[in-house]
Amino acid sequence: MCLRALPTSKLLKESEYGFAPVYGGGGVLPYSPKRALLEGRFAKVPVMYGMTRDEYRTFEAAQQLMGVPPLANEAEYAARVRAYVGAEKAPKVPARYPLRNYGSPSEAWSALVTDASFARSVTDFGRSAARRVPAYGYEFADGKAPWVANAADPGFPTGAFHAAELQYQFETDYFDENRMTAAQRHLADQMTGYWTRFARTGDPNGTGAPTWRAGGATTQVLAPGEGGIRRIDFAREHRYTFWKNLWPDEGCKRGDVSPHGRRRIDRRRPWRPRWVGRTVEQRAGHAQPRVDETACMNGGARGR
Repeated sequence: MCLRALPTSKLLKESEYGFAPVYGGGGVLPYSPKRALLEGRFAKVPVMYGMTRDEYRTFEAAQQLMGVPPLANEAEYAARVRAYVGAEKAPKVPARYPLRNYGSPSEAWSALVTDASFARSVTDFGRSAARRVPAYGYEFADGKAPWVANAADPGFPTGAFHAAELQYQFETDYFDENRMTAAQRHLADQMTGYWTRFARTGDPNGTGAPTWRAGGATTQVLAPGEGGIRRIDFAREHRYTFWKNLWPDEGCKRGDVSPHGRRRIDRRRPWRPRWVGRTVEQRAGHAQPRVDETACMNGGARGR
């Protein structure tokens, strides 16, 4: 059936997350990808999947570069956590992500959302895939990866931010390869070797490269320097069990705000961004400059 023939209410009901794929009706994606993975209803070919260690820092940086004030103190951080997970669950979270362990509230908040949304979904995906096919998981973890060339630096270290690994594999117009160190260039060569061998044979391993084991239990860390490429327990390092227990079933649906601290869409009435027509300065002074209906998706963009 053509989507244009369906009522808006049905479309909104079926599209909880803006980045989630459209499926059903016997088309290109007849089943939910999550269901297909769990049931083994997908092409049985080797899989490479993964993410960057500090995924959410890109989005936190984007907010600040667009004029949204960063979290200023522990009180604001606690309020954001409470709005995100709910008042009942909120007391359990700060002990796992205390501000004293991070250089700024922005870094603490980014770590929390990276684990709650990105890492949890990557872990679920890897475990499902590894039961059926050779699955090679990675975490790009160069904490000093050069930031986007044509964007100002945000007010905190961007670390291994979302999409940072692309400059280690491709020539792009938004990264400057001249900013990479010799160690980073060597890592780029190693990553290119892994990716091209995998594309050619279905196995990233090769002579002279650190061994990359398949399976959902371990993940290959990709970072520069001696010992930078190594294996880790990804689920443990990203507190998978904590978030799975806190939100047993796609918990980020239950929050009142998105990871950006914005109110979620009220489906009962038309929505219009409150920042439309405002200047950057006006938007910066607005506590909730816009609503993000695509945020906090379980199984959305994950660098697969």
